[in-house]
Amino acid sequence: MQVYRVVEAVVPVRKEPSHRTEMVNELLYGEDIAIMGHSNGWLAITCLDYNYSGYIPDITSLEEVSAKCTTPFRFVYTASAMILSKEGIRLDLPRGSRVHDEKTEKGCFESPDKISSVGDILKTARFYLGNPYRWGGRSPFGIDCSGFTQMVFMLNGMILPRDAHEQVQLGEEVAFVSAAQPGDLAFFQNENGDVVHTGIIISDSEIIHASGRVRIDSIDHQGIFNKELNRYTHTLKVIKRMSIDALPSCL
Repeated sequence: MQVYRVVEAVVPVRKEPSHRTEMVNELLYGEDIAIMGHSNGWLAITCLDYNYSGYIPDITSLEEVSAKCTTPFRFVYTASAMILSKEGIRLDLPRGSRVHDEKTEKGCFESPDKISSVGDILKTARFYLGNPYRWGGRSPFGIDCSGFTQMVFMLNGMILPRDAHEQVQLGEEVAFVSAAQPGDLAFFQNENGDVVHTGIIISDSEIIHASGRVRIDSIDHQGIFNKELNRYTHTLKVIKRMSIDALPSCL
């Protein structure tokens, strides 16, 4: 399998090979993909870290590499940072981008050289506070609920699946909200019982999640209570504790 690396700042991934279909994901600079097919100006791709598929335009800038993660990399940790590409072009990259051997112009770049602690996870989660919600987004310029949880864990060396209904399959169930610990993931259901939302517990009564924007709200056995709206906005289904040692690593 040939591996390609994304060398554009952000690339929308569509559900179907058309700009008119929904954006289901975003590729960030430096991520590795496999090309599964080509049709009518679109590439069928799979994100190698978390096995997520979709379509990108075949004009997307990609760099062929011999294998996944062949060189050490650093994450962009600030909201954005500037680099010089190999062609000498200045690029502004969002948080979560991976810089390999490019020259760094300015900004904050950190190597994921260890699996982080719960404290690090919560610190990273708060970096996104106030960032807007966008379906399929994974950057500070627009991020959805599962993109938020995935990126927070990824920036700390751990890989979660892309969507909430996949993330909920992992971890150990926590019986009660009162037993939840900071760093646990809470999952919420629609009227059919399907998992449609997720967020990160920061205390036994508060959660940080992406809903309208990345925000902190109250949580109890019923779900998320939005004090601004003075009502419950999400119905709790289950809380899961992720074993840091059991999650795949992106190191």
